[in-house]
Amino acid sequence: MSWWRDGSVRHGFENMPLLNVRMAARLHGFPDHWHYVGSKTHAYRQVGNAFPPPVAEAVGRKIAEAIRRFADAQPTKASGMPDTDAAATSGKARALKRSKSPVAT
Repeated sequence: MSWWRDGSVRHGFENMPLLNVRMAARLHGFPDHWHYVGSKTHAYRQVGNAFPPPVAEAVGRKIAEAIRRFADAQPTKASGMPDTDAAATSGKARALKRSKSPVAT
């Protein structure tokens, strides 16, 4: 609903339903069992300022997928861990190639 600063309702919004905190939270994708701490104003702010859980889940899944693809593309040692020495060596080799004089390591 659209309010004026004096608390009155703007023209055209008189018969619109008011959303309580639980309704606003549902619109953002929060589960019904989540609780909000503080006054009603603080609860509305917590919902409005939060990253919606369905979006957070989708972003987290994509980040995990990217990490798995990156790890699968890296050469591995016998221990199963990525070969960080190879990456560090190739980085040093690139740095030496760019500079005209050798760099002591």
